[in-house]
Amino acid sequence: MANVDESLDHARTADTLTIMHGRPEAPGARVPFELGATLGRYLLIEKIGEGGMGVVLRAYDPKLHREVALKQLHRDALDSDGEARLVREAQAMAQLAHPNVITIHDVERTDEGVVMAMEYVEGQTLAQWIAAGPHPWRQVLARFLQAGEGLQAAHRAGLVHRDFKPSNAIVGPDGRVRVMDFGLARAQAGAVAESSGTQPITEVGAHASAQPAAPSSSASLQRLRSAELRSSDSLSVQLTEAGAVMGTPSYMSPEQHRGDVADARSDQYAFCVSLWEGLWRTRPFRGALPTIVEAKQRGAPAMPRTDKVPRWLYDALCRGLRADAAERWPSMTELLAVLALDPARRRRRWLAAGASVAVLAGAGATVMWQGSAQEPPCLGARAELAGVWDEARRAEVGAALERTGLGYAPAIWARTAEELDGYAERWVKMRTEACEATAVHKVQSASLLDLRMQCLRRRKLHLLAAVDVLAGADAEVAKTAIQQVTGLPTLDRCADADALLAEVPPPEDPEVARAVEQLRDDLTRAEAQQGAGRYAEAQAILEELEARSIPLAYDPVLAEVLEVDAGLADLQGDFPRAVENGTRAYALALRAGATRVAAEAALGLLYVTGHRQSHVEIGRTWATSALALAQRSDPQGVAEAMAYNGFGVLAYQAGDYGAATDYFEQALPMLVNAVGEEHDLVATTLNHLGVMLDEQGRYAEAEPHFRRALAIHLAVFGAEHPRPANSMENLALCLQAQGRNEEGRDLHLQSLALRQRTLGENHPDTALTENNLGWDYMGLHDVDTAAQYFTRALAGFEAAFGKEHPRVAMAAESLALAELERHHYELAEALHRRALSIRRMAMGEDHPNVALSLAGLGELAHRRGRHDESVALFEEARVIIENKAEGAERHLGDILMGLGKALVETGRFAEARPHLERALALRESGTGIDPVVVADVRLLLASARWGEGDDPEAARAQVRLALASLVGNEGEAAKRKRAELEGWLEAHP
Repeated sequence: MANVDESLDHARTADTLTIMHGRPEAPGARVPFELGATLGRYLLIEKIGEGGMGVVLRAYDPKLHREVALKQLHRDALDSDGEARLVREAQAMAQLAHPNVITIHDVERTDEGVVMAMEYVEGQTLAQWIAAGPHPWRQVLARFLQAGEGLQAAHRAGLVHRDFKPSNAIVGPDGRVRVMDFGLARAQAGAVAESSGTQPITEVGAHASAQPAAPSSSASLQRLRSAELRSSDSLSVQLTEAGAVMGTPSYMSPEQHRGDVADARSDQYAFCVSLWEGLWRTRPFRGALPTIVEAKQRGAPAMPRTDKVPRWLYDALCRGLRADAAERWPSMTELLAVLALDPARRRRRWLAAGASVAVLAGAGATVMWQGSAQEPPCLGARAELAGVWDEARRAEVGAALERTGLGYAPAIWARTAEELDGYAERWVKMRTEACEATAVHKVQSASLLDLRMQCLRRRKLHLLAAVDVLAGADAEVAKTAIQQVTGLPTLDRCADADALLAEVPPPEDPEVARAVEQLRDDLTRAEAQQGAGRYAEAQAILEELEARSIPLAYDPVLAEVLEVDAGLADLQGDFPRAVENGTRAYALALRAGATRVAAEAALGLLYVTGHRQSHVEIGRTWATSALALAQRSDPQGVAEAMAYNGFGVLAYQAGDYGAATDYFEQALPMLVNAVGEEHDLVATTLNHLGVMLDEQGRYAEAEPHFRRALAIHLAVFGAEHPRPANSMENLALCLQAQGRNEEGRDLHLQSLALRQRTLGENHPDTALTENNLGWDYMGLHDVDTAAQYFTRALAGFEAAFGKEHPRVAMAAESLALAELERHHYELAEALHRRALSIRRMAMGEDHPNVALSLAGLGELAHRRGRHDESVALFEEARVIIENKAEGAERHLGDILMGLGKALVETGRFAEARPHLERALALRESGTGIDPVVVADVRLLLASARWGEGDDPEAARAQVRLALASLVGNEGEAAKRKRAELEGWLEAHP
């Protein structure tokens, strides 16, 4: 992923104009900037934007240990109106807790004036993204729909932005768009806010080493009051003189040019101008200001010449660009609803294809309306769900889940019932619409109706199979209930004419065709049993189905059975059977033209060979096939996204964290688009992405992904389900890596209690939490407690996986480092060497984790005074990491620091210095790095430079910089480090 230097584009351009009465700008009256200087409690890092009214700085908050973006007005703008406007921006943004609105953290008065701290997002503005195009119109629309959601949230809170434009929205590394720069925001005067609605909350396993939650408006306002600013100024106070015009001319609505009060429809106007610019890379109104104002009175210009952007999209924008606000869309809600619909896509799904396709099981649908002329056609869809999902079945499933006795059974039942109700409603609606398309509207052929009815019949059988399993649920089945119902096959495919017509036709022999359909019906039962974790029952059904398939000599159905069995074998740990049957399924499906089945088989083989068996190159071969087949067979994009996920897992397996990050970033927006935000697959991919960023030391970037994943898991599963513990673990470790050990400990204790309640004391995931919790106590310098947790984790992993598993190596190494701190050197060395042996055997000689074990032994040798041995071990570790592709920076920084320290101890100062300078550069380029760690590197570098003797003052300067970076940090580790730094200065005058 390419890093973008500018993250918040507030730069004043030729087209940006703020028209105020009086008070011209004073040239040169600018906020001074110096790297390492302080502004209030913040340490300045770099300037990232500047405009006529103020400057935006990237800074570090030592109090909360995170990077922030600081917005500050220029000194000449800091009169009472300027301060009040900045406060108003803070108040406006503090009222919005939405994933598509930038998060504000704090606002306070400093010696330089009022400064606002907000979320720091490393990305590019929509303006920069548009300029880097061209982009497909659907991709542009998807970006702007997110920005529109942010504006809609503001309107629902009763706020108007008044200056929306592409440079006031930023695209984050995860593809999420956030609206920012509410400096001109105000409450809607005399306007009614849009009605509130429910907004969606916006694993390589749990990380073994999401969006940050926005502060509540009440907390933000309390901070404003404590700062003694003009907090009595409400958002409805008019801060400009009567008739003052504020905004950017090209994007302003006609009423804003007149100086009238702006409302939500004014934002809608600016949004439509911005989307026009994104689609055609030119603005609808250009020229001098009088020309622009006059042109806007005539409405939107003619549609730019293009054969790509559809006419319906132009028409939607034309309404939003009408000069009379009353003639525009009633609100952003209606506009976004229209923009989200693609009539061409709907027509492709619904229009008749004209092909003659015979489907036996659905043939009756073609004559369903040919009865009495008095009977209206297409009634009775709901009656078809009798005995499948009705009140009786609902009560049956609810009682079964209640009988499990699980403490979180009520939460499981509530979400399960909601999902099943929704699926049933969508099924009824789609079946009715399918019938009416042929019988009433006459826009669909009878043959296509047969295909759709057959698809819907199969979906109904999947629903029945899932309900049957849940009606007999025990505690183990109940734990997977939510995954079962959210994993039901999508109904969208039953409305996709192209996909249905591309499927392999049934056998010509009617007897064989009936046998195939019955076999597929029975296959849904096996899939339901497998989804519920009843592997033995599923395997018995699959063995029978394979025996029944072979005599039929119909390759597609045998391929389907083998593909399901391959997935079951993977879950059972029978990897040879998974590879054998997956390969058979792939070959049969490919030969028969069953592209979708071939894609699923290739995807399964990707994970089995590349991840389970650690044959990465074989996995990549299957990944290539899976991706190509998915792109051909799955227009919804789920299979394609999972293929990218697979590539990411393989890159992680190979230790290439940078490539893994890129793949997960490709998969994430595709999954959100296909399954929605609140889905386990989305949370899993967010966790994957967060882990990769964490592995690279990009902790501040990783933290929002973990928070977002946790929010999704809590929304989907509830607070008493074991699934959210995965995201809790990842978030806690990310906090831990940033030196926020108390926060990490508290979250780990919460996760441990949840896993002990839901999984039990002896579950390997419980052991994982114990291992991670030990590291919190290491950071808090409670080594004895840490060793207790590491010991319990080691025993738990050995019991679950045997003595040669990588998890065992992880716990052994953790315990070794604790024993090192307790000066139990012999025990520490034995544990380190055990971890090294396991990792070399399981992961290969060149894996980054092998380098970590070598580094652990290097630190042990250093502590025991064996400095030459320490240098050799750290050097061996460095070579392993250096030979890896981009993404191992987190480990490289640790290893270079250890190597430099060992070289300093041996008096090899000139050799140590370049390694320590590289370590410092890596630490400073990382996001969210614990400042105590950075200070430690500076101290080592100072010792090396002092030892060289050529520039003692440069050595002392490093220590002074280290001390400055710890200003305001009152943690115990920071206090100890300050004392050490001050002692060094006294000893080195």
